Amino acid sequence: MAETLTTDKEPSPAEGFQALDSSDLNDMGLLPAVDGPGGGAAEPSAAEELPVAALEDAHAETRPEEPPGGPVAVSGVEGIASPEDSSGQQIEAAADAPGAACVLKEIPAAGRSAPATLAMALMRPVVRVVCCIGAVVCIAGGIWLYLHQPRTEPVPAPSPAAQAQPAPVEDRQPPRTEPSPPPADDHFTWEAKLREVDALRQTLLAKKDEILQLQQTYQYGILEVEEEAARLIKRLGIDTPAQALKHRQLDLALKSIQRRQAYRESLEKPLRWIEFGSEELLYLKRRAIIDLQLKKIAEHIDIKSNMTDIESAIEKYQPTAERLAVGNPAPLHPSMEMIWKRLAEQAKQAAVSADDQRDQEIIAEVCSGNLGRLSELANLTLRAARCLAESGALELFMNRLSRVSPAAAKKLCEWPGQWLCLNGIPRLPPDVAMHLSGWTGERISLNGLSELPVEAAASLAGWKGRQLELMGLRKPTGIEHLVQWEAAGGKLYVPDNLRKEIGQLGGVKVRPPVNTAVSGPR
Repeated sequence: MAETLTTDKEPSPAEGFQALDSSDLNDMGLLPAVDGPGGGAAEPSAAEELPVAALEDAHAETRPEEPPGGPVAVSGVEGIASPEDSSGQQIEAAADAPGAACVLKEIPAAGRSAPATLAMALMRPVVRVVCCIGAVVCIAGGIWLYLHQPRTEPVPAPSPAAQAQPAPVEDRQPPRTEPSPPPADDHFTWEAKLREVDALRQTLLAKKDEILQLQQTYQYGILEVEEEAARLIKRLGIDTPAQALKHRQLDLALKSIQRRQAYRESLEKPLRWIEFGSEELLYLKRRAIIDLQLKKIAEHIDIKSNMTDIESAIEKYQPTAERLAVGNPAPLHPSMEMIWKRLAEQAKQAAVSADDQRDQEIIAEVCSGNLGRLSELANLTLRAARCLAESGALELFMNRLSRVSPAAAKKLCEWPGQWLCLNGIPRLPPDVAMHLSGWTGERISLNGLSELPVEAAASLAGWKGRQLELMGLRKPTGIEHLVQWEAAGGKLYVPDNLRKEIGQLGGVKVRPPVNTAVSGPR
């Protein structure tokens, strides 16, 4: 049904526009239907169409073409100031002032029904709310962007004086390039590598000490067997090696000497390898240190070659079992004839007395751990010295001892005791005195000496002990060396006449003969 607004073509000025009654509003769906006489809806009058008035607000868009009758001015409308539709929504009316006009747009009839009109009326507030929220969001976003926009400080304009100064001329020379220091890890790499070299050298030197100790053990064994064989040769009166080989005890002694000497000589091979390796590692370490120091001021130093050589040497001188092998000692050296000649010379100097059998019995007891008859021993053999050095005694008293071989004295000085009493020795050879000076004990008693050779006194002057007893001295030979030893902190016990002479030598203060020991090792 076409929706048109029916008006008189020529209204009279007095009449004006008639107000919409309730029936018109009911037809538009804005008022509830009023039951007619038959209980149904009231019928519209025959003189009027069913008009639908679409009241637009002040912001509604205007129609591009005016209806044939033109816009209708409504004045003096009082009956529709705030009508409500069926949902309670108010319909806007322009009532700003008396005589205000209300422009009514013609709504096309096609597709416009009362429910559609109601839905449109309901959606208008929602659209307004959405538009308001969108506007608020846009304003807030603009403020946020403005506040977070990076700002640049204004560059001050150069002063007139600065503008007048000429621009500096750029240096066209290329910058000098300093030699870049080695990487930070180079220092730690070289430090670790040099520590590895030191550790390997210490291992090699420890192996060297073990081999030297083993060589010395073999040497002591050889000398010990030679002493016993020499006494046996002199006692039996054997003159030729053939006679010695026929004697079972001498035959075993000769073969034992030959075998031990062969093993001792075979140890020279790993010993030389260790010494050469230790020296090469030390050379490579020192060369690397020098090159690292010169690298900062010199060019063309190949540091990598040093590292390569060191790594190769470390691999080369690892002390494995194959590299420390002594080899096959089958070719025994020296020959039996050479061993016999040495034994024959020792047999001529050997002293065979009635006390020899007793000494052998005492030595056998000492080696079994019984030191009860040690003070009766007259001849200190190498075997006896070895057994004493391995004993746990703190004091050794051998006041009847008259003969001590240099080898026995050297072995005896390995004893870790405190007091060594050798009051029976009438004469102190320089080589024996030299071995005694290396003993680590505290007291040595040599009261049986009536004279001390100068060489022996010079050797004793280097002893690090605390107390030296020489109460049997009658001659002041070598006394100047003893004065030096006492001035270094030792305590010297000599007869009173020698004490006076010592006090006159070099202004050395004479200390009273009291039993006072020097504190701490010298």
